[in-house]
Amino acid sequence: MLTPETLVRRVLRAVDAVDGADPRGHAGYDPRIEPLGAAISAVPWRGLKLTATCQLLLDALDEWRAADAWLDLELTWLLDRGA
Repeated sequence: MLTPETLVRRVLRAVDAVDGADPRGHAGYDPRIEPLGAAISAVPWRGLKLTATCQLLLDALDEWRAADAWLDLELTWLLDRGA
């Protein structure tokens, strides 16, 4: 009876624990929740095996991390040009 958001929060909690990252307060705002929730909601995930569901979410997390890194880099470039 998990909602997509609850599933995403649980996966992120597990990923953060493995990565040794500080918890981001999964009861509150986390910028990763919306894109991962959109990725899982786009497919009939309840019919997927657990490994396929986890792989889908991990792939979406990798995509989010890459996009977030590019955004940081582009913002740095813009700030360097303006300085």
